[in-house]
Amino acid sequence: GEAFRQAIALLEMQYNTLTFAQRQTFFSGRVSVFKRTAPYEGMMRVLLKERGPGHEAEALWYAERLKSRILQELFAVRSITAALPEDERIIRQDREHQKELVALARRVEIMRGLGDKAPRGEAQRLEAELESARNRYEEFLKQAKFKNAELASLLGAEPPTAREVQALLDGDVTVLEYYTGERATYAWLVTKDSVRMFEL
Repeated sequence: GEAFRQAIALLEMQYNTLTFAQRQTFFSGRVSVFKRTAPYEGMMRVLLKERGPGHEAEALWYAERLKSRILQELFAVRSITAALPEDERIIRQDREHQKELVALARRVEIMRGLGDKAPRGEAQRLEAELESARNRYEEFLKQAKFKNAELASLLGAEPPTAREVQALLDGDVTVLEYYTGERATYAWLVTKDSVRMFEL
């Protein structure tokens, strides 16, 4: 599963450095003969097979993450063609925030990889800087939502975790989620106390 996680991290990093227009077909495209959706679907397969603690909920997060990205692309095709000057400014600012986050995340990863060889306190300093940048980005997204809610929905969307969904459910409610992939369809039954995954 680690190879799939690394591939997903690389795809997300690439996605975050693209212009808004370039994002329109990123996840529906391919790298050589492989679909960019393949690592997400591979991760779901692995987590279902392993069935370790929390794996079914984690697989659901990957499914929702991929579905949200594809949905963003569908909306972006329509929205970008009618962008107003203010919208274009928001899009530019989003890309600047994303570039900053990617650069800081890379630096943190390098420092962690150095282990004891890293300058003393540098990893902690960079982690604090990354957290501060994330907070600034969250504030930017809130402001963008006030100005253009539809456009803001295409920026930095994160799916809720299974635990966040469960917190909203009453005890007698069951939510059905599903994902149809290249090789299989997966379904999840989510209740307040459990997440169960099935291959259909």
